[in-house]
Amino acid sequence: MKQLLFVLATALFAFTFSTTDALAQKTKAKPATEAGAKDKKTPESVAQKATDRLVKALGLNADQKTKTYTACLKAATQIKDIRTKFKGDKTKTHAEAKKVKESLSAEMKTFLTADQYKKMLELAKKKHKGDKGKSGKGKTNSKGKAGGEDNEEDDLF
Repeated sequence: MKQLLFVLATALFAFTFSTTDALAQKTKAKPATEAGAKDKKTPESVAQKATDRLVKALGLNADQKTKTYTACLKAATQIKDIRTKFKGDKTKTHAEAKKVKESLSAEMKTFLTADQYKKMLELAKKKHKGDKGKSGKGKTNSKGKAGGEDNEEDDLF
């Protein structure tokens, strides 16, 4: 009887760990499309995120929302091109992206009310307030990850 209980306990123990290991291996594996999709931001997703943020914060009407998305998409596409062109040179990338963002801001001023524009500038300033430091150490992006490749160029506002 003791031998039977010992064999059953051993079999149960072995079965438990073998299925746990198999399940753990299944959850670790990610399809290539899913794994890369989160890391790569498209100009469309960046523009949509910025537009959604501004619609919520500024109370944009339908016409302003459309114009905001168009302007943000244009800027996000330009920034993506800049990042490709100056890959590895953060100084040039940052300088060129800053020019694109200034151009975007000027374009947004044409269709936002004075109050909306002022609030937009305050939001942008507040969002990037912590980005200016003496060193790159300790910088984090919007998801709390350590400063990587031009984090602030990922977001338009």
